[in-house]
Amino acid sequence: MMGDTAPGQGWGMGRFHGMMGPYGAGMPGMGAGMGLGMTPPDLTSEQAQKIDQLQQEALARTRSLAQQLWAAHDTLNRLHMNEKRDWDAIRAASQKLFELQRQQLEAAIDLQQKIDGVLTDSQRRDMARFWRGHGGIGAQ
Repeated sequence: MMGDTAPGQGWGMGRFHGMMGPYGAGMPGMGAGMGLGMTPPDLTSEQAQKIDQLQQEALARTRSLAQQLWAAHDTLNRLHMNEKRDWDAIRAASQKLFELQRQQLEAAIDLQQKIDGVLTDSQRRDMARFWRGHGGIGAQ
Protein backbone atom coordinates (compact mmCIF):
# COMPACT_ATOMS: atom_id res chain seq x y z
CA MET A 1 0.00 0.00 0.00
CA MET A 2 2.66 2.53 1.01
CA GLY A 3 5.75 0.66 -0.17
CA ASP A 4 6.90 -0.20 -3.64
CA THR A 5 7.71 -3.91 -3.44
CA ALA A 6 4.33 -5.63 -3.23
CA PRO A 7 0.83 -5.16 -1.89
CA GLY A 8 0.46 -6.21 1.69
CA GLN A 9 3.78 -5.04 3.01
CA GLY A 10 3.98 -4.63 6.74
CA TRP A 11 6.05 -2.52 9.04
CA GLY A 12 9.42 -1.97 7.45
CA MET A 13 9.02 -4.59 4.76
CA GLY A 14 10.64 -4.43 1.40
CA ARG A 15 13.74 -2.93 -0.13
CA PHE A 16 11.94 -0.11 -1.93
CA HIS A 17 10.27 1.87 0.75
CA GLY A 18 8.11 4.49 -0.92
CA MET A 19 7.12 7.54 1.04
CA MET A 20 7.03 5.82 4.42
CA GLY A 21 10.67 4.77 4.59
CA PRO A 22 11.93 1.31 5.46
CA TYR A 23 9.99 1.26 8.72
CA GLY A 24 6.75 2.58 7.22
CA ALA A 25 3.22 1.29 7.19
CA GLY A 26 2.10 -0.93 4.43
CA MET A 27 -0.46 -3.68 4.64
CA PRO A 28 -4.08 -2.74 4.04
CA GLY A 29 -5.70 -1.47 7.18
CA MET A 30 -2.50 -1.05 9.11
CA GLY A 31 -0.73 2.08 10.19
CA ALA A 32 1.98 0.61 12.41
CA GLY A 33 5.54 1.60 11.68
CA MET A 34 8.12 4.24 12.27
CA GLY A 35 6.79 6.14 9.29
CA LEU A 36 7.74 9.42 7.65
CA GLY A 37 10.98 7.96 6.33
CA MET A 38 12.52 7.98 9.81
CA THR A 39 15.37 5.52 10.17
CA PRO A 40 18.34 5.68 12.48
CA PRO A 41 20.94 7.58 10.45
CA ASP A 42 23.88 5.63 11.79
CA LEU A 43 23.04 2.03 10.92
CA THR A 44 26.09 -0.12 10.40
CA SER A 45 26.20 -2.28 7.29
CA GLU A 46 25.73 -5.32 9.54
CA GLN A 47 22.62 -3.75 11.13
CA ALA A 48 21.20 -2.79 7.74
CA GLN A 49 21.78 -6.33 6.45
CA LYS A 50 20.14 -7.90 9.52
CA ILE A 51 17.14 -5.54 9.31
CA ASP A 52 16.76 -6.32 5.60
CA GLN A 53 16.81 -10.03 6.41
CA LEU A 54 14.15 -9.57 9.13
CA GLN A 55 12.01 -7.56 6.71
CA GLN A 56 12.25 -10.17 3.96
CA GLU A 57 11.36 -12.98 6.39
CA ALA A 58 8.38 -11.01 7.70
CA LEU A 59 7.19 -10.30 4.16
CA ALA A 60 7.32 -13.99 3.32
CA ARG A 61 5.33 -14.84 6.47
CA THR A 62 2.66 -12.18 5.94
CA ARG A 63 2.09 -12.52 2.18
CA SER A 64 -0.73 -15.02 2.72
CA LEU A 65 -2.24 -12.83 5.42
CA ALA A 66 -2.28 -9.87 3.04
CA GLN A 67 -4.10 -11.95 0.43
CA GLN A 68 -6.64 -13.02 3.04
CA LEU A 69 -7.16 -9.38 4.01
CA TRP A 70 -7.86 -8.37 0.42
CA ALA A 71 -10.36 -11.23 0.10
CA ALA A 72 -12.05 -10.31 3.40
CA HIS A 73 -12.36 -6.67 2.29
CA ASP A 74 -13.85 -7.81 -1.00
CA THR A 75 -16.35 -10.09 0.73
CA LEU A 76 -17.45 -7.34 3.10
CA ASN A 77 -17.79 -4.83 0.26
CA ARG A 78 -19.91 -7.26 -1.75
CA LEU A 79 -22.17 -7.92 1.23
CA HIS A 80 -22.72 -4.18 1.67
CA MET A 81 -23.57 -3.76 -2.02
CA ASN A 82 -26.49 -6.20 -1.93
CA GLU A 83 -29.89 -4.59 -2.26
CA LYS A 84 -31.18 -6.60 0.69
CA ARG A 85 -28.31 -6.81 3.14
CA ASP A 86 -27.71 -9.79 5.40
CA TRP A 87 -26.65 -8.06 8.60
CA ASP A 88 -25.54 -11.27 10.30
CA ALA A 89 -23.28 -12.06 7.34
CA ILE A 90 -21.92 -8.50 7.45
CA ARG A 91 -21.19 -8.87 11.16
CA ALA A 92 -19.44 -12.21 10.58
CA ALA A 93 -17.40 -10.84 7.66
CA SER A 94 -16.46 -7.80 9.75
CA GLN A 95 -15.29 -10.03 12.60
CA LYS A 96 -13.16 -12.05 10.19
CA LEU A 97 -11.64 -8.84 8.84
CA PHE A 98 -10.95 -7.53 12.35
CA GLU A 99 -9.25 -10.81 13.29
CA LEU A 100 -7.02 -10.67 10.21
CA GLN A 101 -6.16 -7.05 11.01
CA ARG A 102 -5.30 -8.08 14.58
CA GLN A 103 -2.98 -10.78 13.24
CA GLN A 104 -1.42 -8.22 10.93
CA LEU A 105 -0.83 -5.82 13.81
CA GLU A 106 0.73 -8.61 15.89
CA ALA A 107 3.10 -9.41 13.01
CA ALA A 108 4.04 -5.73 12.72
CA ILE A 109 4.71 -5.48 16.47
CA ASP A 110 6.81 -8.66 16.36
CA LEU A 111 8.90 -7.21 13.53
CA GLN A 112 9.30 -3.90 15.38
CA GLN A 113 10.51 -5.80 18.42
CA LYS A 114 13.03 -7.79 16.37
CA ILE A 115 14.34 -4.65 14.68
CA ASP A 116 14.64 -2.95 18.07
CA GLY A 117 16.87 -5.88 19.06
CA VAL A 118 19.25 -4.96 16.22
CA LEU A 119 19.47 -1.28 17.19
CA THR A 120 21.76 0.17 19.81
CA ASP A 121 20.39 1.86 22.93
CA SER A 122 21.24 5.22 21.38
CA GLN A 123 19.38 4.40 18.14
CA ARG A 124 16.32 3.27 20.12
CA ARG A 125 16.40 6.53 22.12
CA ASP A 126 16.59 8.49 18.87
CA MET A 127 13.53 6.64 17.58
CA ALA A 128 11.62 7.30 20.81
CA ARG A 129 12.50 11.01 20.58
CA PHE A 130 11.28 11.04 16.98
CA TRP A 131 7.93 9.52 17.99
CA ARG A 132 7.42 11.99 20.84
CA GLY A 133 7.89 14.87 18.44
CA HIS A 134 5.82 13.55 15.52
CA GLY A 135 2.29 12.90 16.64
CA GLY A 136 2.65 9.97 18.97
CA ILE A 137 -0.17 9.64 21.47
CA GLY A 138 0.53 12.06 24.29
CA ALA A 139 3.33 13.75 22.33
CA GLN A 140 4.42 17.07 23.71
